[in-house]
Amino acid sequence: MKKGTLIQKATTGADGTAKFTADLPLGFSYDVKEVQAPEGYVRNTDDVYTFAFSYTNDKEAKQTFKHTFKNERVTAKISLQKQDKETKKAVPQGDATLEKAVYGLYARADIVHPDGATGVVYKAGEQVATLTTDKNGQASVDGLYLGNYYVKEITPPEGYTVDTTEYDVDLTYEGQEVAEVTRDLTVQEQVKKQAFQLIKISED
Repeated sequence: MKKGTLIQKATTGADGTAKFTADLPLGFSYDVKEVQAPEGYVRNTDDVYTFAFSYTNDKEAKQTFKHTFKNERVTAKISLQKQDKETKKAVPQGDATLEKAVYGLYARADIVHPDGATGVVYKAGEQVATLTTDKNGQASVDGLYLGNYYVKEITPPEGYTVDTTEYDVDLTYEGQEVAEVTRDLTVQEQVKKQAFQLIKISED
């Protein structure tokens, strides 16, 4: 075999362990590395386990080599941009402001930990985070678990009416090379309007 030749693949089970059964020749060194991360995790490209399979003595019939690989879970980030509904711009009208609008992030369905053992992290309908817009009408939250969410306004900024729309956000696994799944969300809000009456009277 040439250097770098793939000898065997092993797939981890529910307990996260895997075993190789290849009949390896003595007197050589071998590398073990991850080629496919489990669902919901980033592939570990930095850790390469190297071991040398050599003769020890005539009383040792078997040699065992063990190594633990660690994977980081894929996280998610939501960035929110608030706009004026009439102008379609992130610029408020008059004395209104896009700052300090408060939004809640909720689980649309149960959010489950990717390790397959921890279980439900957030139940459906549970509030996961709070986002508050800055002076530019922007807010973000990161470090989220993958899953289905929705964003809904809790408190509107000064000069605007509350937006009752539920904005769905689908944060799904995009492969082992994507460490952070990102979604941009644009929300629009109606500025408050005040009616007035003009009464014209004669000089008499």
